[in-house]
Amino acid sequence: MTLKRRELLDDKKVLIGIHSTNGNSAPNWTPEKYRELILKLKSNENFKIVVTDIDIPKEIRRNQRGLLSESNMSLRDWFIYFASFDLLISSSTGPMHVTAALKVKTLSLFCPLTGMLT
Repeated sequence: MTLKRRELLDDKKVLIGIHSTNGNSAPNWTPEKYRELILKLKSNENFKIVVTDIDIPKEIRRNQRGLLSESNMSLRDWFIYFASFDLLISSSTGPMHVTAALKVKTLSLFCPLTGMLT
């Protein structure tokens, strides 16, 4: 187990990253919906939840402890950080592609609408 993973787990068994924002290139859940998901996941005593957004939306930050946002990391450090997860939950975003490339399980939210060709 890597040092970063041990530091993040805090005696939990499963490390879940949640990335709630995207570049607005695709529809996404609202911050309130992500907050609801985080609260449900946090109710499981085996799950450690970390939020990977550089700027965590205020709706998610509100009354939350243990959320993590590491905005001053190098790209290499971000890769090490994402590689420590058991699962990443996100919409169609860069962290989804990074974690998938690192063979980390992803749960990715996609809009059911057909994409538009230009």
